[in-house]
Amino acid sequence: MEELAECIGVVSDEARAEMTRAWQNPNNRYNPLNRFATKSQKLELLRRDNWCCRVPGCPNRVWLHLHHIEPYSRGGPTTRENLLNLCCGCHQNHHRGLLKID
Repeated sequence: MEELAECIGVVSDEARAEMTRAWQNPNNRYNPLNRFATKSQKLELLRRDNWCCRVPGCPNRVWLHLHHIEPYSRGGPTTRENLLNLCCGCHQNHHRGLLKID
């Protein structure tokens, strides 16, 4: 049950403080005009999302892809607020129109 709580975003105060410090690292500053996130940014996004797919109820922790909530092709920025980790299955379902992400 704890793993499920971690996957759906329940994070301890200590972990949240550590993530805040990590986001203040100059290597993790985002350039919204870049198409792709850097390795250090990807690592911090994986930590933020507890190393699992962000779709509620999806337990996958492998083959994670970064996804722009507002598509980059439509002007969506590459920022931590606009990026989330999806497993390859959920990512394909979203692009096929079978999964809606708000």
